[in-house]
Amino acid sequence: MRGRADPSLTNLRALADVDDPRLAGLALALLAAPPFSGPTAKDFLLELADVAIRHRDPRLRERIVAIRTGIVARVTRSAGRAELGLEAELAALVEPLRSPGRSIAALLEEVYADPGDDAPRLVLADALTLADDPRGEFIVLQLERAARGDPDPGARERALVTRHGRTWMAELAALIPRGRADTFRRGFVSCAYLSSAVTKTRLRATLTSRAWTTVERIEHLDPDHDIVLTEAPLRALQHVHVQSAGQLALLAARAEPLAAVTTVRANRCRRRCSARRSRTS
Repeated sequence: MRGRADPSLTNLRALADVDDPRLAGLALALLAAPPFSGPTAKDFLLELADVAIRHRDPRLRERIVAIRTGIVARVTRSAGRAELGLEAELAALVEPLRSPGRSIAALLEEVYADPGDDAPRLVLADALTLADDPRGEFIVLQLERAARGDPDPGARERALVTRHGRTWMAELAALIPRGRADTFRRGFVSCAYLSSAVTKTRLRATLTSRAWTTVERIEHLDPDHDIVLTEAPLRALQHVHVQSAGQLALLAARAEPLAAVTTVRANRCRRRCSARRSRTS
C-alpha cells in the first residue's frame, strides 16, 4: 500500500545531486517536525536523514535535540513496533551529526575558493550567527539587498559597517580610505579604492591576504601599486581602473589570468577596454 509520503520521497530523491544549503535546512526542519508518521513514512524520513548528513554544516549540532524529540513524538503516537524500530534507525543515522561541523576558518576558505557563489557565504553566515558573530547578520543583510537589486544599505547595515568594518576588511583595512560606502558587497570587501598615501611596502605586506580574492573592483592604481596587478590573488576582479598602458600590460602578463574581468578603464589611453569574461590576457 502506498503511503502519503511517497510523492514527497520521489521529489526528495530527485534532488540527490543538488548541493545547496537550503536543502539541508529543509531536511533538518522536516526531521524536527516530521509531516508523516507510521511505517509508510519510513523511507521518506530515512532519506531526509541522509540529506542532512550529506550536507553537514555547523547548524546540525544545534538541532539534534529538536530532531530526536520530533521523531519520538511522531513515531510513538501509535507506539507500534514498526514505529519504534524506525525511531531507532533514524536515531542511528542522526548520531553522526553530533560530530563537530566545519570550522569558521574552513568555511571562509570555501568563500575565498569560489567568491562568485553565494551558497558558501550563506553557510558561513549561519555558522557566524550561531557563534554570536555579527558578521553573520551582515552577510545575510547584504545578500538580501543584492538579491533585491537595492544599491542603498539600510540603517542596520551601515551601523554594522561603522562598528566592525575595519575588522572585516582584514589586512586590506590598511589600504582603503575610511568612509567608503561601497567597500563591501555580499558581506566581503568588494571595492579596493586605494589611497595615494599607501606605500609599496605597506601594500606588499597585504599581497598574500585571502581578502583580495573577493575584491571585484579596484580604483586608482598609482605606479607604486603595480604589484597588486601582478601578485594579488584577484580571483573575483571584474572592474579595474588603471592609470597607464603599462599597467594594462601587467594585467596581460599575469601568471594567473583574471577570468572574471569585464571592464578595464585606463586614464592615459582614454578608452574603455571591454574584455569578455573569458580572459584579460
